[in-house]
Amino acid sequence: MGGIIISGNGTVLIGDAAPITSAPAKMATSSASGSTKMAAIAIPSIKSDNLSANTIAEDSARTEAQNSVGQCAEDEVKQEIKWIKLRACHRDLWDTPIYAEGVEIMVDGDTFKKDINLEKGVSKSSYSSSRDDAANTTHEAGTYYIPDLPPSASKVVVIVNGQSGIEQQIQAEVASLQADMDGLYRDVVDSMTGFQELWDERGVLSFVDGIEAGGEAWASDTKDLFDLETWENIGNILDSALDESVDFLHNYAKDRFDDLNEYILDSEGRLQTPSWLLNKLSADIRQEILNANGYIDDKFDDLSDLGEKTAIIIKYQKEILNLPNLITSRDIDGIERFIDTVLFDIDPDWSKEVKENENYPIIMQLLQDHNVSLTYIAYIDLIIEGIPPSFYVYYAGKGGAYICIELILTLILSFLTLGVGAAAQAANWSAKFSRMATTASKVKSIPNSARALNVFISIIEAINKSNKKLKNVGVLMAKRPIGKFTSPSDDTLDIRKDNIKRDKHCRLCQADHATPRSLMGEVNYV
Repeated sequence: MGGIIISGNGTVLIGDAAPITSAPAKMATSSASGSTKMAAIAIPSIKSDNLSANTIAEDSARTEAQNSVGQCAEDEVKQEIKWIKLRACHRDLWDTPIYAEGVEIMVDGDTFKKDINLEKGVSKSSYSSSRDDAANTTHEAGTYYIPDLPPSASKVVVIVNGQSGIEQQIQAEVASLQADMDGLYRDVVDSMTGFQELWDERGVLSFVDGIEAGGEAWASDTKDLFDLETWENIGNILDSALDESVDFLHNYAKDRFDDLNEYILDSEGRLQTPSWLLNKLSADIRQEILNANGYIDDKFDDLSDLGEKTAIIIKYQKEILNLPNLITSRDIDGIERFIDTVLFDIDPDWSKEVKENENYPIIMQLLQDHNVSLTYIAYIDLIIEGIPPSFYVYYAGKGGAYICIELILTLILSFLTLGVGAAAQAANWSAKFSRMATTASKVKSIPNSARALNVFISIIEAINKSNKKLKNVGVLMAKRPIGKFTSPSDDTLDIRKDNIKRDKHCRLCQADHATPRSLMGEVNYV
């Protein structure tokens, strides 16, 4: 990779300041001086005053010639000193910089510099076609500028060696991360047994009592924002998302999948986790639920400020619910487009926080990695589906749909920011549900309901703790070897990394569809 070779600029290279032509020029001047003095001694008839005048003139001419030769030599050095700029970034919408460490520079087969780290940050980098431009952009993230290549430099080889043994460290951190996520998922499922039993027994009919029990805890101005189709849409998309994330994990990170499959798959390899999928409803059942939907107590109008944000989130529910799929399929441009458009409409400050987050180059490393991103999203999908709809409606009534969608958005954005601003989100989450718990009167009759609420409130906090390990993994990934690249001198070596989408395949037949779920799946309550 490389471009036009630009010559004629540069600085003097220490230890090689004079070109080879300067030494012979000085020798010639010294020889001429000696000959002149010998000639003056051999001709005594020349008057002394004429001799003095001629000698001064000759000395002056020699000095002028020496200065001229010296200036030419300096100009020649300046023209021959070479430079190169390294630039590494992803080929995404934002030109996200690549963090790389342990970079070695070789010039014409010899090592010139070692153990270079590219500049860190989130600023966009640029291609430099001149020395001056390269020198003025040394602050750019994912770049490194070398102004003093040897004058003879023609072929520059850049090797990103990384750090030896780094993969073992990464795998150990990922295993620890999976253990944390696994513990959280099991805790969620165990705490939700009462609500899951209710969902298994009554299905969508649990909405009737739940809406009336939890409706008091929601704002009156949200009453027109939720309908049964919203719940059906959530259920269908979540089931599909979990199916695909587990398939991706199996196909791209088999070791991580094997650690997960012992309790989520049946003997034939199909998912047997609790399912949100809503069966087609009879007209009578649908009408009963719709009648219950009309019940919302309006005495909690202190939550009315949620109305506008709630409406926007419901408006973009499909896009939000599809966020996990964008990550598992490694659709980087799709993720960034969501942040630039949908999230900006929901909350401009939140959108800016993600896009300008100093951790985003690290997050990009995590998104690219099969083991990390697929394991993380598989557990997020499992956790979300491990909370049955009956929990949401009993605690939040019709507002439960909003809470579910907001939880998904919060958890995914926590991943995309590595928990930046998460403490405030966790506090708001806790306050919101603690307030709802005091008003949902019928929920106390459901076994384990108090523990279910406590675990639910702790989900965001637990995920944020996991984000610290995520960041550690991303930092280690910057120490991975990347490859070997070649460029001419006096140019920018532009290293780009493509974002290749993952292919979806059934675990059982390898066709391009999601693996079907077990028709006999059930939950064993302990």
